[in-house]
Amino acid sequence: MVFRFVLVALVALVLALLFALPAGIAGRRLKTSDTAEQRNVNVAQINGFNTELSCPGPAGTFSDTDLQVTLQTTGRPVIVTAQMQANLEANSGIAVRAVIDGQPKDFMDSRHSVGTAGETTTLTYTRVFQIDRGTHSYGIQCSGSGDSSSLGRRWLSVYEIR
Repeated sequence: MVFRFVLVALVALVLALLFALPAGIAGRRLKTSDTAEQRNVNVAQINGFNTELSCPGPAGTFSDTDLQVTLQTTGRPVIVTAQMQANLEANSGIAVRAVIDGQPKDFMDSRHSVGTAGETTTLTYTRVFQIDRGTHSYGIQCSGSGDSSSLGRRWLSVYEIR
């Protein structure tokens, strides 16, 4: 019964998203050669470097990462989304959050911690923010706690909703 409810809710969400897409995207397949104007998309994206990035602490003390982009917006809301591999030693934790123009916009973050055994997991972060018109910088900060925590493969994308 619960599975059926979840499945129906998921189908409804997908249909709602399809009908909410800009006309330039919903009706056709995107090609690599399409420009942002043709797709009616305003987006910036960056991949983190291929090296492991340490997330120092103490817990709650955030440091900048290499995930930083700049995007000129028209004043519409933006979606900030990031995914990263979190590498944790025993008895450690990690938290990540978005910053816009060097400042967190709210208190929300994505976090994970482990007990006596180390672990590698995937952290995701997605939030929507109302941003003034203009050019803004977007980034991800991390905070570690315990023995050792770091970020492996990682990326950040920022989309202005049209």
